[in-house]
Amino acid sequence: MEEIIQFEAKLPIKLIKKKKWIVARCPILDVASQGETEAKARANLEEALSLFFVSCFERGTLDLVLKGQSRGSRNPV
Repeated sequence: MEEIIQFEAKLPIKLIKKKKWIVARCPILDVASQGETEAKARANLEEALSLFFVSCFERGTLDLVLKGQSRGSRNPV
């Protein structure tokens, strides 16, 4: 039986214009993505963060990552 785990998080992001791209970055998790518009960059970052959390969960490192980030350390994964 497959389990579904869902959670919501409010994370800071930074948007930076680089030539024709907008780079969206979550500095506390060191995850980034880009898009041709601000909306696309945000959507791409949301997907990247979702995949990051799924990957951490599947490897059993999600708890470690979340605890490490709450202390302000760099991403241990």
